[in-house]
Amino acid sequence: MSVLPSISRRARSRWMEPVVTAVGAAILGLTMTHATPRMPQTSDSPPPPETNVETVRTSPPPALEQWTIARRVRITLKRAPSPPPAGRIYHIAWGDTLWSLAQRFHVSVASLEVANHLSNPDIEAGSYLVIPEVYHVKPGDTLAAVARAFNVPLVLLWHENRLTRDKLQPGQTLLIPYTGRIPKAEFSAPEMRAAPALNNRGGVSLAANLSPEDILMLAHLVQAEAGNQPFLGQVAVAAVALNRLKTPGYPKTLDGVLFQPGQFETVANGTFWQAPSKQALAAARAAASGWDPTDGALYFYNPSMTNDNWLEGQPVAAVIGNQVFCR
Repeated sequence: MSVLPSISRRARSRWMEPVVTAVGAAILGLTMTHATPRMPQTSDSPPPPETNVETVRTSPPPALEQWTIARRVRITLKRAPSPPPAGRIYHIAWGDTLWSLAQRFHVSVASLEVANHLSNPDIEAGSYLVIPEVYHVKPGDTLAAVARAFNVPLVLLWHENRLTRDKLQPGQTLLIPYTGRIPKAEFSAPEMRAAPALNNRGGVSLAANLSPEDILMLAHLVQAEAGNQPFLGQVAVAAVALNRLKTPGYPKTLDGVLFQPGQFETVANGTFWQAPSKQALAAARAAASGWDPTDGALYFYNPSMTNDNWLEGQPVAAVIGNQVFCR
């Protein structure tokens, strides 16, 4: 007789007993929970406390609540404003020159030319000029650290200073490029003041005797001979040509004065024909109206560009800009 069936049945009964016991306990617990009768409420007995099941179910878990708060904080954060660009913008006035502005703002003419990408020292009144900021390298400075300190791109700092290596030397001068917006140029006529201190030798005006073509030719002379000089110096150059027109021994036409052989170097080398600026035209008109800052000068020269002993021996009438005016 085989005993295998009875052994199998015994083993199966051992595993089933705890399962049946657990299921029975669960059913009994549910039955007692739902079958427990509510105690009738009377006016003397307080109501039993109730658990707000709906509130518990709808309240987010702590982790989700923290995540929601953090997300809201990140959304409401505002970007910090960027620092203002290094350097400044200057509105060029009548009479300004690159040299005078370099002296006023304690920078070199070369740095002004580099910062403004100028190919010549001529500037026009009404336009804007970048006055660069100059930084002197200190021990331990790196190019990247200087770029971060002034909030400028590293490549732009490298390019503006024409650097050939990353290593900086203490005492080295760096030009900090301007990264702000440059306003559009605003041109306006110069303020013409009736200045009695500027002697105009009788106040004789030649405007009525000069054609628009004459004014243009006079502006050509001003641009060629004094394009980089103050406005007062440009008026003085035009006045010299007109003074010759009124002086015996000189031609009686403006063309004759301007193109008299051996008188104006710019006529001889051809630079006379460069286009005059608005400032040069204004200076020509001012001189034609009788403004003579030189009190009748017939000659002018730049001491750093001439070795003419005869010119240097003439009586000096005025010194304006880099030019000497004499009679």
